[in-house]
Amino acid sequence: MPIQGILILGMVLLSIFLLKRGGWAISTPTFPEWRRLAVAFLIGSLIIAGPFMWKSWSVAGTPLYPFFPNAAFQANAQSTVPVRDAYGEARTLVAWVRHFWTIAVPSSGVYILDTPPRS
Repeated sequence: MPIQGILILGMVLLSIFLLKRGGWAISTPTFPEWRRLAVAFLIGSLIIAGPFMWKSWSVAGTPLYPFFPNAAFQANAQSTVPVRDAYGEARTLVAWVRHFWTIAVPSSGVYILDTPPRS
């Protein structure tokens, strides 16, 4: 269960507790109803999250993609590091600001008033 689900469940339970303490008449489900709700929640979760978990498992080797990827996936990711490091000048603030100039002003093919040069 992701952290958001845990937080939402905690907020709902806290809200029920505070409303009951404030005198509101809230009926809590009995055990068979909780069991039915839990089964419905699990089935709904499998229907919604199942395809995403299946794809993550087939590609990365884990249903929880960022955590515990398989060795082949990690080797593929490590093979791209030299390519990433070969691009650009450096990893400094000055180089980061300078790359905007490089992107905005091309070094060739710039014509005055969008007219190619006469030959």
